[in-house]
Amino acid sequence: MRIGANCVLQECIIGRDVHIADGVKIGRGALIGNGVRIGKGAQIPDYARVGKEKWRAEHDDEDEDDAPETEDEKGEPIFKE
Repeated sequence: MRIGANCVLQECIIGRDVHIADGVKIGRGALIGNGVRIGKGAQIPDYARVGKEKWRAEHDDEDEDDAPETEDEKGEPIFKE
């Protein structure tokens, strides 16, 4: 894991092999998946989920296809330098 200078991480969960650039703010309760790269100055809101993993609560009846997109149409991470 690499965390850049001047970052603020508030009670969040960070996966393995994560790189966080300088000046990033990750909100309370956010989940950052394995291998994610977050670019300089990114702002991750409270309770956001970033990564390729599918996170589901046991009581969640939503279809897995409803998971938020974390990559653009080229397969690149949304948060990049």
